[in-house]
Amino acid sequence: MNSKTSQSSNSSAKNILLFGGSSDERFVSVASAQNLARIMKENSSSPFNELWFIASDESVARVEYSFLIEHADPFKKAFIPPTKPFAKSMESALRSPEFSPADPPTFFLGLHGSFGEDGKIQALLEKHSIPF
Repeated sequence: MNSKTSQSSNSSAKNILLFGGSSDERFVSVASAQNLARIMKENSSSPFNELWFIASDESVARVEYSFLIEHADPFKKAFIPPTKPFAKSMESALRSPEFSPADPPTFFLGLHGSFGEDGKIQALLEKHSIPF
């Protein structure tokens, strides 16, 4: 988590798991997200409120926990959310009115490969003062 923007002690804080991505590493990211979501749901008083998948075209879709967990063979089978993307990019997703600077969500990064490991998503979240 970014120490400059760490989550407050507010118990109603929104936690969002971000996974997928534009590179082939999104397959690994889906497997990581399955494990993170399962562990947080079973062992945390603050499980993820939302799961966001970044598709290969960088659009962003919300995903239900059960759909993510039930996805078989994530290293070989493409993950395709059943819902349409709600944003064309992370930049447009972060401009949503639901993100109040006074009470931003905390993003947990389950990304691998480019966009997740090259600092781009971290810079984008910092630009919007959103903790991760």
